[in-house]
Amino acid sequence: YNYLYFADEDFKKIFKIKPDDESVQLHLGDISAKQGLLADAKGYFLAVAAKRKTRGDKAGVDEIIVRLGSLDPSDFDARALAAQTLEQNGDTAAAAQNFRKAVEVQPNFVAAINDLLFLHLRAKKPDLAMAELDRLAEVLIAPMGRERTGVQSIGSHRHRLPRHGA
Repeated sequence: YNYLYFADEDFKKIFKIKPDDESVQLHLGDISAKQGLLADAKGYFLAVAAKRKTRGDKAGVDEIIVRLGSLDPSDFDARALAAQTLEQNGDTAAAAQNFRKAVEVQPNFVAAINDLLFLHLRAKKPDLAMAELDRLAEVLIAPMGRERTGVQSIGSHRHRLPRHGA
């Protein structure tokens, strides 16, 4: 742990000399995250993202968005944004993993379940989409006070759903 303190101090000295050096800011963000100083880490990462956005570096901004999504496990919005970014960049497996982690943070958040459901549909994984549809039904029906035994699973009606291209 002491090495983090000294590394942090060294990088801060370098940062004073080279305030525009992204690699220094990224190192400071990583060190702050390891020290549990998440607000500081976010600040460094967001500063790098702003510089990258200014120069039109979309891939660089996306990298920071994904990094921010993994920084704080309880930050639902950051995880969901990282998942959306990963999906837009074609990494559906990593996007699904991030959406699942976002749903773990807020298990009854309908929009997150919905995002995961549609991700599976776009990835042509109907079984996974049906599982999310079941979860969505549970979340929406539970507040109505209905017993699970009184409500059939949406997934149990799969044989009645029209098949794609049929």
